[in-house]
Amino acid sequence: LASVLKLIILPSLGLLILNYVDIDRFIKCFLFIQTAMPSAASLPIVSSWAGSDKGFMASGVFLSHLISMISIPLWLMVFSCLS
Repeated sequence: LASVLKLIILPSLGLLILNYVDIDRFIKCFLFIQTAMPSAASLPIVSSWAGSDKGFMASGVFLSHLISMISIPLWLMVFSCLS
C-alpha cells in the first residue's frame, strides 16, 4: 500500500499540480522525477534506531525499488507526452 501511494498517487498529484505552475519545463521535470522516486534506502537504518522492525522496512524499500523500475519510465513517458 505504501509503495502504491509513493509510486503512483504522489506522482499523479505532482503532475496535476505542476501543470498549473508556470515555471521552466526542466525544473518541472526535475520536480516531477523527485515525486516518482522510490523510498529512501536509509529507512531501515532509521527504523532500527526507532526500535521498529528493520527487516520489514527493508523489504518495503526493496519492493518499492522493484516497482520503480517499471513506474519511473512510464511516468517519464506520461510527462513527456503532457509537456
